[in-house]
Amino acid sequence: MVLKPKSHLAVGMAERGVIVDDEAGLRANFAPYRIPAAATALQQRYPELGRPLLQRYLPSASHGVYSVSGYKDADAGIVAALVSVKREQWPPGTGVSTLQRSCRDECVLRRGLKTVDRLLSRGLFELELVVEGDTVLAIELNPRAFGFIALDIALGNDLPWLWYRSTLAPLPSEPPVLSADVLEWRLPLPFHAAHWVAFALGPHRGRELRDYLGALRRPSITAFGAWRDPLPKLMSTLQLLRHPGALVRPFARQRRRRDDGRE
Repeated sequence: MVLKPKSHLAVGMAERGVIVDDEAGLRANFAPYRIPAAATALQQRYPELGRPLLQRYLPSASHGVYSVSGYKDADAGIVAALVSVKREQWPPGTGVSTLQRSCRDECVLRRGLKTVDRLLSRGLFELELVVEGDTVLAIELNPRAFGFIALDIALGNDLPWLWYRSTLAPLPSEPPVLSADVLEWRLPLPFHAAHWVAFALGPHRGRELRDYLGALRRPSITAFGAWRDPLPKLMSTLQLLRHPGALVRPFARQRRRRDDGRE
């Protein structure tokens, strides 16, 4: 099973959840989260936010988590949409995307937009779905800006601009067009750390190095903006470097789990 926060508003963004394999793991991890002082009033109003949400863990969640992201206008409906797939994440198994790749999957798009249309009245959105064989399951809806929004913008869906335009005048009611380009978005420090740890710990160092170098050659953009405006990149990088061990330990633990045959 997966245990994760019902909302990051109460427990903070650092708590990403945990995968448990048996009853002992469930008993050890099903405990109240530590609520920051700034969120005390919220937790008092919604006490259920202090305990984990339980979800069934599907093996395809390690490589088959898709996102349907875009913008829904109150009058024109969904006017922009993109399908992408999470290829790498930090921490492994339950974390944020460190490599998000755009793709064209009409089935995921159709199922995702149908779900968004039923759940959301308007605004920016990112719906996460797990594809397990022929089954497509929605696992999380973010009705807000999301971490890899720069990928949508780079491929022609300027979601913040669409939101701003919609406050000034009605948007044209046109079905969203999927981009034919394939582009990757990366969260640099955890992305590089994962590949460096995999190379250092082995055993397949040659394959790990080829995969890493191949990834570096693919068209990509990075988080936190462009170097022509370096301050967001600098501040975000320094924030991640405050706890350098957190960039390494999760990937080292994942390697040990694989070596022990538990993953």
